[in-house]
Amino acid sequence: MKIDALKKLIKEAVKEAIQEELATKPQSIRETTYTPEFKSTGNPITDMLNMTKQSMTNEEYRNVMTAESSMAQAPDFRSMMTGMVDMPRPKPTLENAPKVGLDISNLDFVKKAATVFKEAEQKSKSRML
Repeated sequence: MKIDALKKLIKEAVKEAIQEELATKPQSIRETTYTPEFKSTGNPITDMLNMTKQSMTNEEYRNVMTAESSMAQAPDFRSMMTGMVDMPRPKPTLENAPKVGLDISNLDFVKKAATVFKEAEQKSKSRML
């Protein structure tokens, strides 16, 4: 019974605190905006750059000025070509590489030819001695 009474007291206290907060009017915050005077130079591009510079904060200016081309994300031409459908990319392995020519290393006569070649080399070495 004590726990129920404690819960009831806490709920009532919270409700009262919320009602008190809602009853008080929030103080209005006066926003001071700084609008520097802009002097025209006669060149429209320079004027636009000056206006942009004045409207930027120091943090924005640092972010823009420290940017490099390496930070730019390269376009994904593959997704452009497939109509933005995400297709699985094959892993670049030898199995996936295009097959060119004929692989004769697994054929019988190649192994026999290797032994014949080795014997011929040995015979030619023995003749030279």
